Amino acid sequence: MEIEYMDLNTRFIEKLKNELSKLEASPLSAEFEMKEAIVDYLQKNAETQIMHIDFLSALFDQDNSLDYIYQNAKDIPISRLIGISSKGTFTLAEILELVGDDAYCEKVDIQRIQKIDGHAYFIRKPNSYNELESYTKMYESRNSAKASPYHVFKTIELDSVKYDDFLMGRLGYTHKFIADYAQECFENKYGILRCLRVKNADKSNQSVLIQSDGYDYARYIAIEKESSRNLSKRRKPNSNIDR
Repeated sequence: MEIEYMDLNTRFIEKLKNELSKLEASPLSAEFEMKEAIVDYLQKNAETQIMHIDFLSALFDQDNSLDYIYQNAKDIPISRLIGISSKGTFTLAEILELVGDDAYCEKVDIQRIQKIDGHAYFIRKPNSYNELESYTKMYESRNSAKASPYHVFKTIELDSVKYDDFLMGRLGYTHKFIADYAQECFENKYGILRCLRVKNADKSNQSVLIQSDGYDYARYIAIEKESSRNLSKRRKPNSNIDR
């Protein structure tokens, strides 16, 4: 695999260099500067910047790889891309953001890439668990209601007393265990909610999901169903993907 990868990586860089050489090297051309920055970085870091081989292959197979990367990076400021390249932090995640996931997803299961742990109904600012439960049942009874996909990036365990106190009367309060991870709670570009799981340490079948949207309280909260918990346990991690 290593020999196959290095050979493909070498040929990929040569392909990018050839494509770059066909461009008119104008110092005023933002497109040329951007493409030159990409080629320069990948060339200098050929042995240390490792992509997934399926993704590298998909990029290589594009008719014009460099133009493909550039065209799909139109929503990202050129100055940011050049800055990323010069600082040596041009990671696989950044490349995926730049080129989009279409090429990568042709060969890798999309759900495993997106890390979906389940689906749940997230209620905005409920005052208590009873209100959360009431709204959840209402949405479940509606055929038009659609549960949101979520990914749990952190599990917080509370004993029964603290868990019940949190759910019954302190959902709208600031909590340190939410504030500590607030910036990691958001809806990603796939519409998947990155959230905390708050679990009753004394009763394994009781847990809720919190997507604080950057705040230090339970701005959006959902009841986690048993089926989702079991699905999360059964799914094996994909060791080949680093997102």
